[in-house]
Amino acid sequence: MDDSISGVQHLKFRPPILVLACLLLSGLSALAKEDSRLISAVPAAGPSPKTAVTQPPSANDSTANSTGEAVPTEAAPAAPPSLYSAALEQALHGYRAAPGELSFTRVLETLRPLLSQPGAMRYSAASLVKDNPLLGELKPRVIESSGTRIWTFPRAPERNQILLQWIEKKEQVIQVGRRKRVDVKVFLHAQNFSLPANVSAREAGFMVMKDEGRALVLSGDGGNGALWLSALRAQDGGWHEVPGYFDALPSFLIKNVSGHIGFRGSDLIFNIARMVESTDASGNKILLPEAESATYKFWVKPTDAGFAIVPSIPDPEGFSTVVQFLTAVQQGRTDSTRPMLSDPRLASIPKYLGLHGHPLDSAARVVQMVVPPARGQRYRLTNIGKDDLIFDIAKVKGAPLVKAIFIAPPDPFLQETARYFPLYSRLAEGDKEKEPPAPAADGGSESNRKTTKVRPGHRVGTASDVL
Repeated sequence: MDDSISGVQHLKFRPPILVLACLLLSGLSALAKEDSRLISAVPAAGPSPKTAVTQPPSANDSTANSTGEAVPTEAAPAAPPSLYSAALEQALHGYRAAPGELSFTRVLETLRPLLSQPGAMRYSAASLVKDNPLLGELKPRVIESSGTRIWTFPRAPERNQILLQWIEKKEQVIQVGRRKRVDVKVFLHAQNFSLPANVSAREAGFMVMKDEGRALVLSGDGGNGALWLSALRAQDGGWHEVPGYFDALPSFLIKNVSGHIGFRGSDLIFNIARMVESTDASGNKILLPEAESATYKFWVKPTDAGFAIVPSIPDPEGFSTVVQFLTAVQQGRTDSTRPMLSDPRLASIPKYLGLHGHPLDSAARVVQMVVPPARGQRYRLTNIGKDDLIFDIAKVKGAPLVKAIFIAPPDPFLQETARYFPLYSRLAEGDKEKEPPAPAADGGSESNRKTTKVRPGHRVGTASDVL
């Protein structure tokens, strides 16, 4: 009986001992793993900071982020490719030794492959000159327009020789299983092109021509007081001239004038002034451009029958101030003009032309003159009597004011081209339909000149309303 009891007691106390032993072994195993992790985190011994050699990172180097994943390091930026050309330098030396059309053509022939290599559309004239210093003697200039670049050399005697650089994209549809894929290949081209003698290209743009598609238009100085224009179209992998395309332009736009030509879609914007005769130190007759204040804008649209000149409509906000001022002058209410003027003394100028209390002539025309944007706006009123009136409009605290008024003799160029400018009476009808604001008690005005009220059913600025 006692043995059986003692055996039971022995079996009863043995399991807790085994459990404790297992727990002890598992704890020791965990401690061993932790020690191994700490040992692996300790950096290996290496040279001291004073003797350590820094190696540049390679493309295969990598670091670990906070989650322990390997992250490749960024490679050092590659140095820009050199644009130096030994053949170009040799050709430039040849041109310097014997300048002429033949040696200049050799320069362009060696420059053309350089502009045809991959990435050449990013080359600037300054970068080419930096790597090829002799090229700087030709003063290259780049004209960019819609992915096409025109390399010109306006300081060289052979300035009529240019380089055309453009990108050509070819698409090919490839059948891949049941799907179609469009494969696009990009080609870079460069082409020598000769302009007429003594012509220097200054502007370039694209326009859509009837039956010719999209064309590249070059414009510039044609010499002897003339503007030059030419249309080129892409054909057979190059650019070819469309002869006689601009022959229908009115002669006053391109002959005996100076200025620049801008592009707006398929429209041409002529900012031109008439040339005047003068004499040089030797007594020879020369043509000189008139002052900047005599530059006018003509908007030209291509049509099926040739070209049409559309009136350049003045800015409604700025011109409304001119209309309000002249309306008050014609009605003899000069007191109401003070809020419109930067200097109240300007109100007395129109009386010298006999405009006080009298309406403007029905033939009066409005010419928006070409001035830098920072100087505001300038309008010239012609056909109003013996002289013309010129208004300078500038914004002061967000509101347009008459900054200056000038009396000028009639311009013969404007008298010749008056029918291409809008009538003042038609523009004034589209302005505010109320009397000029009466002066307030403090001499100011209670009107808000920023808004322009338009008569219902009337549109301001359409060509049919102002011609």
